[in-house]
Amino acid sequence: ELDREVHEMIERAVRRAKKNGRKTLKPYDL
Repeated sequence: ELDREVHEMIERAVRRAKKNGRKTLKPYDL
């Protein structure tokens, strides 16, 4: 059960990173 929860948290973090990846990189590029 713990492994499944951790896997879900990782997938959610990856999805958020992909969605917000470009947006977060713009200010750093400036």
